[in-house]
Amino acid sequence: MFLVPDRRSLRGLGPDLALIFTGLGLTLLAVLVLLPLTAVSAALAVLWIGVLLLPLTLTLASGAARRDRARLERWGLEVSAPQYRPTGAGPTGLLRRVTDLRRWLDLGFEGLIALPLRLFTAGLTALWGTGALAGLSYWAWSRLLPADLRELPGQWALAAVTGLVLALTLPGIVHLLARLDAALRARDAVERLVQLRSQLEKAELAREHVEQG
Repeated sequence: MFLVPDRRSLRGLGPDLALIFTGLGLTLLAVLVLLPLTAVSAALAVLWIGVLLLPLTLTLASGAARRDRARLERWGLEVSAPQYRPTGAGPTGLLRRVTDLRRWLDLGFEGLIALPLRLFTAGLTALWGTGALAGLSYWAWSRLLPADLRELPGQWALAAVTGLVLALTLPGIVHLLARLDAALRARDAVERLVQLRSQLEKAELAREHVEQG
């Protein structure tokens, strides 16, 4: 697959590239929106304005997580929708969002965790593709180099072989990076912890009800 790409890897190159680069775009947008809102909410918490702004921030974080899941589903990954706590309508419903751990996990993931990994996957993909193109086209643009650099022995052959290897391995590398991006669905383990906490809370309430009865 890496040295001789098969049809499957070539067909998957487009979806893998779309997954990687759309993920980076969505993450950058989420960071630019969520981090300032979170900072403003924390700074104005003492004035109660931040307390009212925080539910909006968490709602936007959940929206970003929903778009992230939709992106993975289009790629072909089955993603289970998280279970949020019921909130209800009105100001009280908005404030209940603050006590929902699932929404805080969305905020932490979309605002902090996803950015470094997606910068890595998109950056390495761009670097790999650029290296392949530069190596295969070295014969054309090497004329722009200073004369002393163009006279190195075997440079054309080395550049061509390097570019060819990078081009042949590009589909496999991109697929691995796409799988790394999709592996962030390990958040589902965190989701199970959230569900376990919810079950424990329900069990505790049921026990208190039995004791009171």
